[in-house]
Amino acid sequence: MGKNILTKRGRTITHREYIIRQKLNIVELGEKLGTIGDARRKPGISRQHYYDIKKAIDEEDLEGLPVKSRSVPRVANRVAPEMDIGMIASLSSYPFSWKKNR
Repeated sequence: MGKNILTKRGRTITHREYIIRQKLNIVELGEKLGTIGDARRKPGISRQHYYDIKKAIDEEDLEGLPVKSRSVPRVANRVAPEMDIGMIASLSSYPFSWKKNR
């Protein structure tokens, strides 16, 4: 669940809606001013980032604007079930053979 943000008008929006609104405002400012240079300097973003936002809007509409996760999904079980059963069976038959001698 995302964090909620309180806007200037007192309305509560989610972080996802906030990011979408910020990116839309950047593109609308560029169309309003007519120059991309001024539109990107005001919020402090690069020209490439401006064009990435504009491309996402053109291709995917509003669905392309939210921040996409960069993390790789974690795999719950990294060992095959057959190997896991085999390990448990061998540990139960030789309980002290794999322990470190002190």
